[in-house]
Amino acid sequence: MKTNLIILIFLFSLSGKSQEKNEFFSLNYSQATPAKFNNSNSEMAIGSLDTYLITPTIKLGNNMKMNNILSYKFSEYDFSNNTNASDEFKKQLTDAKWSALFRYNLDERRYLFILPQIIYRSDLQSKLDSKDFFPAISAIIYHSLKRNDKLKIGYGLSYSKDYFKNNITPLLAISYESKRLRFEAILPGNAQLTFLPNQNWEYGMLINLETAVYNAGSDSNTEAKYIRTINIPLLLNVSKRIDGILWLNAKAGVSLIKDYSMLDTHFDLVQNQNHNLNPSPYFSIGLSMRLKENEK
Repeated sequence: MKTNLIILIFLFSLSGKSQEKNEFFSLNYSQATPAKFNNSNSEMAIGSLDTYLITPTIKLGNNMKMNNILSYKFSEYDFSNNTNASDEFKKQLTDAKWSALFRYNLDERRYLFILPQIIYRSDLQSKLDSKDFFPAISAIIYHSLKRNDKLKIGYGLSYSKDYFKNNITPLLAISYESKRLRFEAILPGNAQLTFLPNQNWEYGMLINLETAVYNAGSDSNTEAKYIRTINIPLLLNVSKRIDGILWLNAKAGVSLIKDYSMLDTHFDLVQNQNHNLNPSPYFSIGLSMRLKENEK
């Protein structure tokens, strides 16, 4: 169960942020400080509040288990210099997600993970529309190596509309854990290296690929039907156990790549509406709850 839960959390973070081992609940505030657009003097800052909950494990026969995962994210985009472009942009975007993680043991060394998702994304102003819902699914087969059972490798595919329409992405997963070190990656989504000096402190570094597509509603620019956002932060992180299962988590670093672009009905970029931003400082702070050792 220990290995399964670690991988469960990283599978969940295929479309979100990397999470720490054994977390079943978290609440975080993140801020990307103002950054200039590459094609103008305008600036944009991003503040977001996100939370998620992993429900208790349900057994489905002898070889299969599943968990429900509920998550919510609210993002506020702060535009300065009041350009025409900033007037057209959405200032607030919300993201609610239901995921179901299925884990099936193929044999002693191989297991299959399947993660279907239903994602609701909105600007909080437009009426509810079927275009606000985005289905996604990922599948990975993991196997542990005979020569080193601490190392696990996985291969799979992910389908989503988080970058372009009907986007299918090959996945490579790596999981390694020793007494003082843990490394988890699902590429191209995220990677995290964590050092474990004792039971109350953890520190390390991580990188995330965060992409999302939102229904743009009925804008004056009729060609723009969707908004695509991209954020790739590279962060140092530290976690401190406060008491029992409660942890305080802090991250700081740089948002390497940010993008706020308009897509047409075919999910192609609208001309002159591809807005890249310069790198800027990024930080995050939050609380989380983790399973105890005997509950993994």
